[in-house]
Amino acid sequence: MDPPHPKLEWSDIVEYMTLAEFEILQIAAREDIRNLEWASTRNHQATICHLKIKQAKEEIIQLNVEIKQILTWINDETELFSSILEKTTDPLLYNALLERALEKERVNNKLEAAVA
Repeated sequence: MDPPHPKLEWSDIVEYMTLAEFEILQIAAREDIRNLEWASTRNHQATICHLKIKQAKEEIIQLNVEIKQILTWINDETELFSSILEKTTDPLLYNALLERALEKERVNNKLEAAVA
C-alpha cells in the first residue's frame, strides 16, 4: 500500500469488536462497508437470533429421537429384569435383583413422567 500501513496482527484482530474498527477495510474498500446491510448491528443480531432458533429446532428433533431411544431402553430393561427374576431360583439373589429392579422402576417411572 502506498503509503505503507502497519502490519495487521492476529492479536489486533481479536481486539476489534466492530467492522468500523477495521481501519484497513475502511481504507481499502471502494465504498464504506459500514453502511451495507450485512454490516449493521441490527442485522447481525437478527441473523444470530435466526441461527439460534434454527439450531434449537434441530436440537428438539434430536432430543425427540433420543427420548424414544431412552424409553425403548427402559422397556427393554424392565422386560430383562422380569425375565431374569422368573428364572432365578436362589432366594438371596432373587431378593437382591428384585430390590434393584424396583429401584430402577421408580427412577424409570419418574423419567417417563417427565417426558410425557
